[in-house]
Amino acid sequence: MAAGAAATIRKEISQSLGLESLGFDLSGVGAGGNEVGFGRYVTQDVYVSASQDVSGGINGTPARKVTVQYYLMRWLSISTSNLSDGSSEISIGLNKQY
Repeated sequence: MAAGAAATIRKEISQSLGLESLGFDLSGVGAGGNEVGFGRYVTQDVYVSASQDVSGGINGTPARKVTVQYYLMRWLSISTSNLSDGSSEISIGLNKQY
């Protein structure tokens, strides 16, 4: 019941702010920890997002990340991210459905 209420609240907030996604990842697994983020398509093929690590991050300093994702094709994208600690990431995403 709580999950359904959270999904409804998330949808209402993201619609009122004009955001395509408002995400909460509180799984606590992996190096990234727990993140809260939001994003928006600025064009049909470009998605920009920002997230904040709420678990304390590395060395107790919460990490912030800004990501730009460009869709070359519907199933192929390239992403670049900048983190608040000065590091950067780049990735290629493939998404095929069978």
